[in-house]
Amino acid sequence: NDPVHMSDPETDKHLPGVLLMEGKFQEVCHLCQEQSLKGVLDKVEEANWAIALMNLGRFEQAGDIHQRLMANDPEISSSHVNYAICEWYQNRPSSALAAWTKALSCKYKSLGGGVEVAAMLYYASIKTADGKLEKKALNKLRKLWKPGLDWPLPIAGCLLNDISSTTLLEQAKDTPIPPALRQRYLCQAYFWQGFQAQRDGSPTKATGAFKKSAG
Repeated sequence: NDPVHMSDPETDKHLPGVLLMEGKFQEVCHLCQEQSLKGVLDKVEEANWAIALMNLGRFEQAGDIHQRLMANDPEISSSHVNYAICEWYQNRPSSALAAWTKALSCKYKSLGGGVEVAAMLYYASIKTADGKLEKKALNKLRKLWKPGLDWPLPIAGCLLNDISSTTLLEQAKDTPIPPALRQRYLCQAYFWQGFQAQRDGSPTKATGAFKKSAG
């Protein structure tokens, strides 16, 4: 979630962000570890390091980094969101839900005003059969959703059944963005397409979409 910084790809300091967008996760970890040992790793690239670790399935190590980032900048939602994902994959749903809930109230949110956080809370509510959380997440999605808005707002429309998962995928494909970002949008679109199919009782369709999301 939220790989950051592309303004100066010619400088070593910002190279991890470029490598992350190219999907070179091992290289990101190697370079960030070198920068950390030299004492020149900034917060942006530390976040990129954690995201690379998540993509490699190293959730405990990634979670430790996100915890540090949360402590340093508690009002930035992305660290809470990513920490929650790490906790979820380590079968700690209560901790994950607490972090996602905190992300909703952060001062600085990701694009879409928190729609991705609300979507993840909705996902968690279905997985844990938590009706109260489901209602809270859907209310947040309804507040954020308006047709015609840019990504990631269409995710809300899809989860609210205002647009189809096919339309969601089309919007991910048609948004005028760099190729690296388009791949991220498509990954998200296939994931939510799979989740919607799973929620609606179409396991075969869900499996196909999840496989496409994983690349």
